[in-house]
Amino acid sequence: MLPRFRPMLAFSAEPFDSDDHLFEVKWDGIRALAYLDGQTRLISRRNTDLSPRYPELEGMHRHLKDRAVVDGEIVCLVEGKPSFYCLQQRNLRGTSAYPVVYIAFDLLYYGSKDLCSLPLMERKELLQRSLAPGGSVALSGFILARGIDYYQAAAAQDLEGVMAKEISSPYLSGRRSRSWLKIKVRRVLSLVIGGYLATNSALKSLLLGAKDSQGLRYIGAVGSGFTEQERIDLVHRLAELSIPSPMFLGVPSHIARRARWTKTELTCRVEYLELTPEGFLRHATYKGLTCSPCDPFPKEVQSLDQ
Repeated sequence: MLPRFRPMLAFSAEPFDSDDHLFEVKWDGIRALAYLDGQTRLISRRNTDLSPRYPELEGMHRHLKDRAVVDGEIVCLVEGKPSFYCLQQRNLRGTSAYPVVYIAFDLLYYGSKDLCSLPLMERKELLQRSLAPGGSVALSGFILARGIDYYQAAAAQDLEGVMAKEISSPYLSGRRSRSWLKIKVRRVLSLVIGGYLATNSALKSLLLGAKDSQGLRYIGAVGSGFTEQERIDLVHRLAELSIPSPMFLGVPSHIARRARWTKTELTCRVEYLELTPEGFLRHATYKGLTCSPCDPFPKEVQSLDQ
């Protein structure tokens, strides 16, 4: 029986160069440890068996010559790039839509040996020698030292971010360590405030818009990043700009039913991870009001084959 492990976790960081680190893509998917011993079992961070959800990965154990425990990410690739949105849609629609790939990046156990105490680079080399990629199984590539260049390349390709890992570090099962660092690509826009959601008199989120060829189009909501004083001040200020109907195009009905609409006289800065294929902000954070003009709608929305 294979020993059980827990995923090693990372701290956040800014881009950097280092001869002591390797740099690889931060895959935007579902983290899973693969237990491979005549069959494949995929166990999530919450200790849930994910195997039944992803039948195309049931033969992963055949890609290694001996029994093993592998750390990696289940991802859905769209035009060669990971899409967490499509992975979520896959879980709703079933296996016929948006097939997944398991991307392996660490080897914790192989044959009869626990490898966690070995330096990361040795584990990587053994993984590359032991795992035969193909089909729904792939190896995560990496580079050495040039973390800033790698981060800039990830940002240019609209990837979620980069992982920086000390090449001499052991695998610390179930622990968060500064030997592993996650460097997320974040984007910033100046967006018009055209309404808000509130619980009683407390601000819940701002409703935002960006310019497109037809006017101002709804781009989503931001509900984090405020201080308590900012929430109070914004509600008072927005109440003075109240209007009966939205000045935005494309507001979803479930938002429109609960919204309090305002004139589009205020603009704020928002940091976000990406846009969903529908064109809505994902993981947005409020960064304050600004005098900058409203930005145009970003040209990064994917088209999905329905």
